[in-house]
Amino acid sequence: MNKAVLILPTLIVAAVASETVSTAIGYDIQWPAVSICLTALVAIWKLREDSDQKAIDRELQTKREILLAGVQAMTKGQAAFSSLANLNIDYQDASLSFQDATAKLTMAATVASLDAARLGNEYVSRVGPLFLQAMKMRADLDQLPNGKENPLYLEKHTQLAGFILDNVIDTGKAMLRAVAAVRQDIGISREPTQQFLDAVYPDEAALKLSIDKVLGRIPHD
Repeated sequence: MNKAVLILPTLIVAAVASETVSTAIGYDIQWPAVSICLTALVAIWKLREDSDQKAIDRELQTKREILLAGVQAMTKGQAAFSSLANLNIDYQDASLSFQDATAKLTMAATVASLDAARLGNEYVSRVGPLFLQAMKMRADLDQLPNGKENPLYLEKHTQLAGFILDNVIDTGKAMLRAVAAVRQDIGISREPTQQFLDAVYPDEAALKLSIDKVLGRIPHD
């Protein structure tokens, strides 16, 4: 409760008591008017406190929106990296999407805690070089003479897909660690970070087995 509201009854009682004293000593003090002034003063204090709280709430809401946009940017960056293996997607479009994602992550770092900013940077530092390498592989593939008719086309495409799939688990885990830190920042996490990560981390063994089967490294059942 507002301290000023608690103080008001005490001030009014003091005013009434003082009215008796003032009458006894001959002073004509208008104590009702004093009480009205005190009430107005408390109202001003309360309005100022409410205004300050609303400003804090607006700041926190803005911070949440920026951080959540950062989380969305990480998922888009991850999708852009994975999409380079999809020959129906222009790799230049994937590049623009990735650049937009990293820009939003930089913005999110300005309001994030040090831990969230560090983990966000760790994600970008991990996925960024991989994305550039995959971009080069994709560009080399698209520039092969005779396109899909070239005997090297299938081989190079398999290499590109293998490179992306072999790294997507680690980049995904780096992303989830940053997400866990953001959950702490915006106050929606009620469980230990590791408990959250255990719940959302992928089954690596199963995923790697599937990747090896897709790439023909091991035979299908």
